[in-house]
Amino acid sequence: MADRLEQSMSTSSRSCSHGALLFIDLDNFNSLNDTLGHDMGDLLLKQAGQRLVASVRAGDTTARLGGDEFVAILANLSTAEGEAAAQTEFVGEKIIAALNQTYQLKDITYHITPSIGATLFMGHHADREILLKQADLAMYRAKDTGRNTLRFFDPDPRPELAHLSVAVNISAHQFHQPDFVEQVLAVFQKTGANPQYLKLELTESLLVSNVEEIIEKMVALKDRGVAFSLDDFGTGYSSLAYLKRMPLDQFKIDQSFVRDVLIDPNDAAIAKTIIALAQSLGLGVIAEGVETEMQRDFLADSGCDAYQGYFFSRPLPLDEFEVFARQ
Repeated sequence: MADRLEQSMSTSSRSCSHGALLFIDLDNFNSLNDTLGHDMGDLLLKQAGQRLVASVRAGDTTARLGGDEFVAILANLSTAEGEAAAQTEFVGEKIIAALNQTYQLKDITYHITPSIGATLFMGHHADREILLKQADLAMYRAKDTGRNTLRFFDPDPRPELAHLSVAVNISAHQFHQPDFVEQVLAVFQKTGANPQYLKLELTESLLVSNVEEIIEKMVALKDRGVAFSLDDFGTGYSSLAYLKRMPLDQFKIDQSFVRDVLIDPNDAAIAKTIIALAQSLGLGVIAEGVETEMQRDFLADSGCDAYQGYFFSRPLPLDEFEVFARQ
């Protein structure tokens, strides 16, 4: 892979054309190994690799870095950066569509999604390790914005801040307003904000009535790129029949379970169950109220992939947050 990347960089230098490096990670792959075994994981990786090869163009290069991580090197893209980015995005969308197809693992059907980070290059302006790091950072941004998507590396830290997701708590009263969808869309039109960077956090109490209306509104906003998180999960009375129909992106483990996760076996079991449920539904999971490194490590070992709490930072004014986020 390193030789092919070096070759692509040399070709790019001679032709003044762009190349692209894609870093591809399979979301929640560890849960497959944990639940079905490593032999099933190997079968899926083999199928994923075959699909990846079939998705790129002749002359492009694909490789498996290890585990569930793959790379693709796209060569001979446009000399114009914007057009090269569009070409890269086109190939990335083909990869996402291919890897989203159901996998047949012996007698078991399985679904998994990819997160893809991309970085453009021209010539040897950056070395191989830097390009890999850039694509890797972009891949994690794809995970942070809901997974199953592609994100480009942005070298400017302020645009990077602009691409952070914003999570907004929505009350049941607000969501039940007849024109709620129109209100949200009007904000996007007025501000020019990208809906892909908005996450609306809903509580389980929202699901006690008018569930069909709720799902309809969620789908309408989801179609525009808005993400949804189910807040304080585990404290309400969610019906699994409704959960599987809702276009959710994430569960949030309520802090009441996180607080004593190291000393209360019941809380530990509940946290692990929520994480397993989220993974089985193809959703992300974030733990609230993480205050110690040991809590974070326990949750990480259990498969949790995101956290919030005083262990990372207390609430900050905007100017201090910008400094913190760029560190």
